[in-house]
Amino acid sequence: MNHHFAKKWIQNLKNKVIHHVKPSLGLHHFRKQESLKIKPKNYKIELKYVENEINQQRVSKLTLLTENKYSPSPMMAHSFMQSLYNIRYSRTLKVNYSRELIKLEDGGQFSLDWALPINSITDEEYEPSPETKILFVIHGLTGGSNMNYIKAMIQHAQQNGYRCVAFNSRGINTELSTPVPFNGECLKDLNLALNTVKQRYPNAPIFAVGASYGSNMLLRWAGNMKENNFLTAMAGLATPYSIVQCVDKMGYVYEGFFVDRYKANCIDPHKDILKQLKESHNICLKRLAKTKKLREFHEEITIKLFGYKSVEEYFNSSNVQPEQIKNISRPCLLMHSKDDPIVTYDCVPSDVLIQNPQIIQAETTHGAHVCWYTGKTPQRWYPKPVLQFFETVLEEEQIKKQQLVQKNNQQL
Repeated sequence: MNHHFAKKWIQNLKNKVIHHVKPSLGLHHFRKQESLKIKPKNYKIELKYVENEINQQRVSKLTLLTENKYSPSPMMAHSFMQSLYNIRYSRTLKVNYSRELIKLEDGGQFSLDWALPINSITDEEYEPSPETKILFVIHGLTGGSNMNYIKAMIQHAQQNGYRCVAFNSRGINTELSTPVPFNGECLKDLNLALNTVKQRYPNAPIFAVGASYGSNMLLRWAGNMKENNFLTAMAGLATPYSIVQCVDKMGYVYEGFFVDRYKANCIDPHKDILKQLKESHNICLKRLAKTKKLREFHEEITIKLFGYKSVEEYFNSSNVQPEQIKNISRPCLLMHSKDDPIVTYDCVPSDVLIQNPQIIQAETTHGAHVCWYTGKTPQRWYPKPVLQFFETVLEEEQIKKQQLVQKNNQQL
């Protein structure tokens, strides 16, 4: 495809987007904010980590990150094109979930969607042993286990022998049983979900992946747990470390879309029960529906409902603190795309992350926000390097156990 045709193709698709997407998102002003120029190819993956012996051995086995390059799907080098495909053109992936509702003391509930591993020969699900490795997936702000960015990760894990479980917060792809929706700053529900899995399968290695805000929650949880972190390893995709920075830098086009999608997925399905907030907290759903910016949205509901003094206090309480990053005690892979329009590259605190020897950062030039499409038939790329990282750490743990058994036998 020559350069002239490519530019024409992009412009036609861009016009189609402006025609179809709601005018409230401001996409009719897209030309003022974004340029869909075809960028030069730069598919190298940059790794950052403390160069000790353990990490050097570990990285040497991460061949999908060291020997390969991330190459976006044709015509998807620009982050807007990946975002567009993700929103409007990607086919819905299928995962056979079994839902478990977890009832909470305050009357609320969240759900765990379980998916069994798949036999590579028969291509059928099977019931694994209690010791089978587990993948725990945490969603972002705009959708739970029903979203393709979650399903892609789970499908790949199923095919590699993992028992999978996707966490759905209150009101996220889960019916609200009280008029209290999801508040990502609070980690109580996530902690209960993780401990529920650990208590049920005490001898199984548990790996956790967080996507976008889900990664923010995972890192804060891990930082709070310190040495009590029972996960074998973790991975974070497109982590928003500083909420204020991300909101200020993402631009009105993406912010408007973000707010609209959040309302559509997480507020609108629960309008009947949320109407109670009018009398109890002076929260008007009609005013909430008119909000177009994240600060406006949180001023109308989050601040009033959860008692924050201001939106800034809520945002700052949701940040991944440097001390929490320092306290991460388990192997952790953090992936980010330098063209991410939601969590822009200058929002990634690489100088803080690099100080923790447990953390490996993998940065790609392209990939947008939790997209990373590759291939002529676009498929998400990130599940493969994430699982390779997990398998590498699992092999290390198994070797340690074997060495410990041998040592104990020798002492006998």
